[in-house]
Amino acid sequence: MSHGPRALLASFLAAGLLSVASATSPQPPSAIPEAAEGPVANRQQALPEQLRPSQVASHAGVVVTGNPAASRAGTRMLETGGNAVDAAVAAALALGVAEPGSSGIGGETYILIRMADGRAIAIDGSAHAPLRASPEVLDRLREEARLIRSGNYLSGHKSVATPGTLAALDLALRAYGTRSLAEVVAPSIEIAELGSSWSAALRAFIEHYSAKVQASPYLSRLFLRDSIDVWDLGHVFCNPDLACFLRRLAAAGIDDFYRGSIAGEIEAGMIENDGWLRRADFSLLEATVKEPVRGRYRGIEVLSFPHPGGGATVVEALGILDRFDPALLREDSTDRLHLIVEACRLAFADSFPARRPSRLPDLLAADAAHLGRRAALIRLDRALAKSEISSEPLSMLEVGGTVQVSAADRFGNVVALTQTLGATFGGGATTGDFGFAYNNLLHGFEYKDRRAWSYLAPLRAPMTSMAPTILVKDGAPLLVIGSSGSARIAPAIVSVIVDLVDRRFPLCEAVSSPRALWGGNVDDQVYIEVVDPITGEQADALAERGFTRQTRLVYPARPYDITDFGGVNAIYIDPADGTLVGVGDARRQGIARAMDEGTGDVPPLALPGCWRDLYALPASAPPRR
Repeated sequence: MSHGPRALLASFLAAGLLSVASATSPQPPSAIPEAAEGPVANRQQALPEQLRPSQVASHAGVVVTGNPAASRAGTRMLETGGNAVDAAVAAALALGVAEPGSSGIGGETYILIRMADGRAIAIDGSAHAPLRASPEVLDRLREEARLIRSGNYLSGHKSVATPGTLAALDLALRAYGTRSLAEVVAPSIEIAELGSSWSAALRAFIEHYSAKVQASPYLSRLFLRDSIDVWDLGHVFCNPDLACFLRRLAAAGIDDFYRGSIAGEIEAGMIENDGWLRRADFSLLEATVKEPVRGRYRGIEVLSFPHPGGGATVVEALGILDRFDPALLREDSTDRLHLIVEACRLAFADSFPARRPSRLPDLLAADAAHLGRRAALIRLDRALAKSEISSEPLSMLEVGGTVQVSAADRFGNVVALTQTLGATFGGGATTGDFGFAYNNLLHGFEYKDRRAWSYLAPLRAPMTSMAPTILVKDGAPLLVIGSSGSARIAPAIVSVIVDLVDRRFPLCEAVSSPRALWGGNVDDQVYIEVVDPITGEQADALAERGFTRQTRLVYPARPYDITDFGGVNAIYIDPADGTLVGVGDARRQGIARAMDEGTGDVPPLALPGCWRDLYALPASAPPRR
């Protein structure tokens, strides 16, 4: 099961890494004061190797994911004439094959799209609570899991919510794409048959969650050597079972998964393993189109994913920071770290209260008066007490592995897509020989307090921190961004945007810069990469101000520990000439890929360097077709 035609595989994987070029740099919006000196210094050479990002630049199209085979799957759609939606859907399906611990057919997907004509759409592919799911039973099972496995996630067939990923991908493709389902699935079938090489992040996740994988005889045969040991880094993993399932899906269509014979087989497997899911749950699930949550930062429009996603956290945190002098966020200082951490704490509290709020977070995030009041709370001499941030308890978001796809085409369409299984490998539950694991997203609900916003109820979607985001300047897309990282997703996105906009960093430096991230309500810690320019003294100063619960990371570091700091995959669209600059976050082996030379009428660019003069670009973008 772990062998394939390696020569053909090697050429396929190598193709995913051919177009690594240099990124270009952003033009500061006109609302931001000019810097006193010239462009920022090139600190890239001083970075640890584990933080150096993948970069490409192209006029034809760019796809950024956490896996070379998936990025290649996306660009293949662009090369055949497809648009960014086709590319993102193909890449998302491919990630379910090449990065099976964090996403796949059994999970949920959020898609944020901005079309070239200006339409902005959020497609909600949330998983839904099954009709039969019992809060009382799940509460008992979760308590048993915490006692027996010291806080691990709920697992097994009873942890599975009705998967929404395929519904979201299908809706996006039919409504906004140009390729057929068979076309976008084809690269994933190829990857499953020929294999993909394990990244350091994937191996680290499998090693960390090996007990969960071992508990499933089927998954252990798929992912472990002799069903016991973790394969070495670079192991070529093939999944012929999943290849067969994808062929069946391509022939029968998505409807077969939700209303046909596949749904019947899943139901039979759930009954056999005492799970909740039935055909009725599948037939009732539909992906929905929603309005993005909107805000502004330094004159730039911010679009992000609405409730039940975490986009309001991104929009509100940026709105709070917008009330502060950009100079405070431009310097390498403790104050800069303090501001970002506190803004994210405040925004998270408004986005995920335990009780349903009188005003939805998506509305609060754009309320100027509310943002002003929240910004006024911040004190740079001390951390805010929990009671100052919210008098109400907060929801306990516990979402694990996620993956991020960012895509842009030559026509002006852009897509940010984030998907998850909940915890890594979900709950470890499978059906027959389908080749993929189901989510465990029922873990993220409240089971006791019926007044809670996240109380488990039939067909309800779990709240998550996923926040695919798009920035728009002067009517044209400027940035496509999203991240993995559980509750640290919004802080990671905000940190990169601040570096890009306030600090005038090129995207490659904004993504690779060390981060200090608030870890969410579950652990209430600050995660700090102690790498220049963030120093141990700054971390100590944050502790003295009241941020005493810290997780500090120094490099070189273990791959699993690095994943705590997010995996930001992003594309910057140069307002000067429409150049698409893609950057993949090295923390999770992000890979940016452009269209191959000779396959389109505009080949990828090989820029001389990613440190062009930041202040040489025009203030507004020319019209784009």
